[in-house]
Amino acid sequence: MRASLLVVLLSMALLVSCSGDGVEAYYIGSAQEARAYFFCDGRLVEVVADGDVMPLLADGMEAFFAIEAASADEIDDDDYSQRLGFYDALAWVAGADDGLDAYRDERGSLASFIETVDALTPVFDEEMFADSLADMDEHYTYELADVLGHVPQGREKDFIRLWLTSALN
Repeated sequence: MRASLLVVLLSMALLVSCSGDGVEAYYIGSAQEARAYFFCDGRLVEVVADGDVMPLLADGMEAFFAIEAASADEIDDDDYSQRLGFYDALAWVAGADDGLDAYRDERGSLASFIETVDALTPVFDEEMFADSLADMDEHYTYELADVLGHVPQGREKDFIRLWLTSALN
């Protein structure tokens, strides 16, 4: 019990230390895959969940990561794939390694891009997400299955909360 309390207190302290404003989080998922985006002090930590780890998100992003999303949406697999495809195409056209970085760099001329992508995600606020991308200096992407590695079953939430606060600092 004492170890769990220590993890919770340490997690809360690290989240507060990230910045005075805290963490801004976004979530978009489908039946096959989900992505959680965490912004803090110019850093974006993107966490991709698929396959065997998807059931961990069954109770929702907030229940797993302990951070409330500024915007979240569950969409069908085709729209999810199409949304990712638009960002990948943008990266290719811009000669960038990543679509989110490309959007940040080309943002001024891409109003119609956001409108197109936003149409695929009726609840997700793509414009607010894009505003957060504008302040991004660093972008890290992690596969949730790799992050969890050999964490014992039932301890995933405690571990991921501690790991996330570390990744954001």
